Amino acid sequence: MSGRVFAAAALLTMMTSCTAPSESSSERWQGVPFADAMSGCLQERGWDAKANDDGSYDTQVLPDQAEPYEADRQDCLKETGYAGEPEPLSRAELADWYQELLVTAECARGLGYDIADAPSAQVFLDQVEGGELDGLWGPYPSNLSATDFAELEAACPQPGAAEGLVQAF
Repeated sequence: MSGRVFAAAALLTMMTSCTAPSESSSERWQGVPFADAMSGCLQERGWDAKANDDGSYDTQVLPDQAEPYEADRQDCLKETGYAGEPEPLSRAELADWYQELLVTAECARGLGYDIADAPSAQVFLDQVEGGELDGLWGPYPSNLSATDFAELEAACPQPGAAEGLVQAF
């Protein structure tokens, strides 16, 4: 989700810090139980997943792993009882996420990465709400090696709303 010009697959691969949607969403998608269940299930399937105290989970997914990861993630959602569609994030939640992406982009620029200028908040929010993920701006370059990606993500973590965004489409 967090880093990502995004294509739909890049949204999954580059925004790997995953969380349930905010408090306005269905309770079944919230918090640490969700993160624990999903990270545990993904670990059982061989993914390096880690639950965080804030109810998010982190998973390193490279572009060539996007399809198998998504298949495993969907299976885990079903196995853990979190399958189904969460409520979409509100425009305010999307706006908060956009601001977090801007902070991450500045961090990456500070490390010397060439990050494209962000569109206006209005344009970005309209794209996300409209499901226009191809070419969606993001705060990481799209051509990183796995090593560079890991280093950049460690220095400039991706915002945690990505999983909710992906789930909402």
